[in-house]
Amino acid sequence: GDIEKLLRKSVGLAREATGGVDGRYVAASVGPYGAGPGAGTEYDGAYGIGVNQLAQWHRPRMEILADSGADVLLMETVPNIYEVEALAAEISRLNIDGWLSVTLNGTTLGDGTRLDEVLNIVNDTPAIKALSINCCSADEALSAAEVFAQGTDKAFGVYPNSGETWDHVNRKWLSRDEGSVGLVEAVPQLLDLGVSFIGGCCRVTPREIEAIVKQVS
Repeated sequence: GDIEKLLRKSVGLAREATGGVDGRYVAASVGPYGAGPGAGTEYDGAYGIGVNQLAQWHRPRMEILADSGADVLLMETVPNIYEVEALAAEISRLNIDGWLSVTLNGTTLGDGTRLDEVLNIVNDTPAIKALSINCCSADEALSAAEVFAQGTDKAFGVYPNSGETWDHVNRKWLSRDEGSVGLVEAVPQLLDLGVSFIGGCCRVTPREIEAIVKQVS
């Protein structure tokens, strides 16, 4: 009861924040199974459970959010191919558009699955209208955008982290590696690849978003 009220309230507050301006979407976030147990499996996707169990786990929240007045369900930070399958099945049952955002370890999902397997599912799921990558480095986002550009006709985008990495064992942020590309620096290349949207995830501040807006506009 309380969780349902909070989920609906969060969408209502987001709708208020849009100021009623046309073209401002409210995306209700559906986070990964791995964020629940707090064991760090949202990074490596090592869930140890299958498609049916993941679908059952996601279903109650997705049903509430689909009925909350949001424009789209943003299924994000997904590191596991079984979870991609489960989310694709669940969004197909609901009367709302979905966006899928996966997270990487290098050039594969956290669980080691190649991105073309994700594309196969997304391309076969009409309810998933857009695809993106989040909670990774700008370098990883660039490599994923190249794969998306070649592999789907659907809209795609990126919202990587600041470039710092989260050490989930010691629970602290580590500074960006020298030589790695930063989010704001990556914007021209991302635009060249045909992304439809660019944003930021962990440790990205309004300052970086403002810098992205300037470059995009």
